[in-house]
Amino acid sequence: MNRLLGIPSGPLLDGRLAEVARGLMLNRYTLKLANSISYLGTGFLKAIEASETESRLDAIERALRLDRQQLDAARCDLEGLVAQEDSKPQ
Repeated sequence: MNRLLGIPSGPLLDGRLAEVARGLMLNRYTLKLANSISYLGTGFLKAIEASETESRLDAIERALRLDRQQLDAARCDLEGLVAQEDSKPQ
């Protein structure tokens, strides 16, 4: 359930759309009402999909940032070790 809008999301929305399809076949809804519900449901599903994609992209970007930070730290450590070795008298 979408907390902001109070509408069903993901699998729950899929189930609701399936209910509308069944209702249409059983003549519970007019074709115009079923089309309207389907149009709205499609928009909601696309928004949910975009939100999920955005969440996954954010997670990937965070992981890449973390990897870069770890690489930078390791490079600094290595440079420090090399500098120490170079400064030692031979």
